[in-house]
Amino acid sequence: MDAAHAEGRLLFVVQEPETIDFSDFALPPGIDAEKARATIAVGLRQMANRGWQADLCMVRPDGTAANVIARQLSSATYVCVVIGGALRLPSNNSPLFQVLVDAVRKSAPSASISFNVLSEAPTGKSALLRVLKRLHYPRSGSINVRSSSSRADLAPNDVLRKC
Repeated sequence: MDAAHAEGRLLFVVQEPETIDFSDFALPPGIDAEKARATIAVGLRQMANRGWQADLCMVRPDGTAANVIARQLSSATYVCVVIGGALRLPSNNSPLFQVLVDAVRKSAPSASISFNVLSEAPTGKSALLRVLKRLHYPRSGSINVRSSSSRADLAPNDVLRKC
């Protein structure tokens, strides 16, 4: 394994579930903040089970998102950044989505960007597999889940500690 892959990680960028407008028709029906957090935990756990390192970056739909993601991207080498569907699917999130893509391109220009599709929900696993296969990313290593959110009670971290 080369040095770049040894230090490479996946970064999951998601919107803080409590800030998502779940009434938007672009999002799956029946989901709420609790289910969104559980979905995030499932996706991260699946990546851990595959031996991939993954960090979690939660952003708010406000002027802080670019700085939050830039700070996270400067903390490690990321081979792939996954931007969650709740950030990119609702049309009213288009400006935020563009800010996030720009921040990734500026702060981590060599990282691939991955998106899931609704049929891959909740994990976006197939999207990641496509990118990682192309990058020849190894399937071994430990998981290191951190959150850029100011919340201390993140369910995904608790779930992953038990994996």
